[in-house]
Amino acid sequence: MAYQDSNPERRNLIVTSIALSAYCYAGGSIAEPSIRLQFINATFSIPGVLALIGWLVLFWFIYRYWLAHNGDFSKSFREEFHNITGKQYLTNFMNQCIGQSPIQDDEEGYRVSGLAWWKNCVTIQCRYYLTVNRDPNGRIVFGTPTSAHKETPRLLLNNFKGWVLTTRITVDCMIKKPNSSYLFPYILALVAILGGLWRLLST
Repeated sequence: MAYQDSNPERRNLIVTSIALSAYCYAGGSIAEPSIRLQFINATFSIPGVLALIGWLVLFWFIYRYWLAHNGDFSKSFREEFHNITGKQYLTNFMNQCIGQSPIQDDEEGYRVSGLAWWKNCVTIQCRYYLTVNRDPNGRIVFGTPTSAHKETPRLLLNNFKGWVLTTRITVDCMIKKPNSSYLFPYILALVAILGGLWRLLST
């Protein structure tokens, strides 16, 4: 069945990654040195070179895909990462760190207002509101600030628990946000490369 994709770089990388993954994990081999190319039969005395060419093609497609989508993905992913603030597990983590009891939207207290990378780790940005209104995704769209000065904490996720939370946020963003489609070909390529290394080490 033909694979249809309007993006040629993504299509080439996905198809090649799937083909090499199937070859590696399913125990593929070149049984016959004679292979049909278009309208002719070609005989190869060193069929292993074909596998090497296949891997070179994969890395070329990875480079071409990165070249075409490098800036698009990184910018969009940062924006989506910053806006994934309405998750209850983020609120629970913030409450635990600052010693705040769970509060409702019509009560005053600290809320998660943003996420960002800072000094090689993720930070949770918090703001103090009297009340807040949220969109269907749980993000704050309007908040009533307090007239009294409240210190705004910046929570650094730089310990073990913080990195576990960072991984959860990243996976959540990759799965549920639209730009995960940009990352999916890289994942398939990584699966193919790991399969090649496994095949090489197991022989």
